Amino acid sequence: MNEGYREHRHSRRMMLLVVIGGSVILTGCGTTAVEGPQPLASTAHVVSSSSTPIPSLPQVQIVRIQGHVLMGSQYKAGHKVTLQLTITPQTKIWNNGKMIAYADAPNLKANDVVSVRYQRQAAHAIDDLYGPWSQVDGIVQKVSSHSVMIHTTRPAMDPPGTPFTSHTWTLVFNATSKFSGTSAVSLKPGRLLNAQVIGFSPGKRFIVNASVYRQKGPHQWTQIGSAK
Repeated sequence: MNEGYREHRHSRRMMLLVVIGGSVILTGCGTTAVEGPQPLASTAHVVSSSSTPIPSLPQVQIVRIQGHVLMGSQYKAGHKVTLQLTITPQTKIWNNGKMIAYADAPNLKANDVVSVRYQRQAAHAIDDLYGPWSQVDGIVQKVSSHSVMIHTTRPAMDPPGTPFTSHTWTLVFNATSKFSGTSAVSLKPGRLLNAQVIGFSPGKRFIVNASVYRQKGPHQWTQIGSAK
């Protein structure tokens, strides 16, 4: 699921790209122009009880949760396998800025994708959950030392005419968040942020991977830190 899910998401976004000269134009509403390398390289490291970075943890797409049993699916060596995982009283999940007991978190639902850290002494018992994974695009409104407020924009993959309501979200980050080709210093009001995040909404979500863009022209944005 780790590679299969990200490749599936990436392929959906890439279907909407049209190359014009040295730039790439997104063809949906809220389009962007990108120069240089593609955003969201999955190389971020997130501080936790283990040194394993979140993008390297196995990802599981939830089928259902019944009591303390989480049924999910995962891709291994190109094949989809079914997993039965155990939620214990010690299982924690990232929510609204910190790790909390799973029992105190909002409910995960079918088709949510989560990253799983297993308990060392139990093969299928869950120690930590990071998720659900999602992708967000938005215009930066305000930046603080460890968070950024954005006004969400329509995902480029949405067909024209698709209903869309913009929201104001707070995304938190730290030294382990990866900003492709740049750093959090590039976060400034008016710029476009494209990020892979974990967490529930409403509330805070954590930036795992992100790219920042400055406006180049009408509906065109240039990735900051990319090759010219």
